[in-house]
Amino acid sequence: MALHQFTDLTTSEPIPVLTETWIVHAYAPDERDGGVWFLDLNLEQIPTGNGPLELGEYQYGGIAMRGHPDWYGEGNAQFLTADGVSDRIEANAVRSRWCAISGRVDGLTGGLAIFDKPSNFRFTQQLRVHSPMPYFCYAAP
Repeated sequence: MALHQFTDLTTSEPIPVLTETWIVHAYAPDERDGGVWFLDLNLEQIPTGNGPLELGEYQYGGIAMRGHPDWYGEGNAQFLTADGVSDRIEANAVRSRWCAISGRVDGLTGGLAIFDKPSNFRFTQQLRVHSPMPYFCYAAP
């Protein structure tokens, strides 16, 4: 478990505005999974102030994934959304239940998928898929 605190530094005195708790479970691979590791990350954010917390629009944020350096360059990384969108430009700014990125590293295929949780109040969130970097994130519009 990890606990983060976010602080507003735009005021004369720093003000804590948000706490974030991460609970991570890692599941070791077994023969049924073909050597695949599973990670389950549950994130909870709680405003710490008395009033609403307003965040401006930002294209990067939320939970993000940056791929392996071998995945830079045209055709070295593949993207796929829950709706079957694999083109980076078409996938950018769509809402999707999940997004995956994969590619080759040292002759083997690796990758990662991030699933948006249905209990998320903004489910399904908007994706930011970078082109040409092997990067994507869920970021609230």
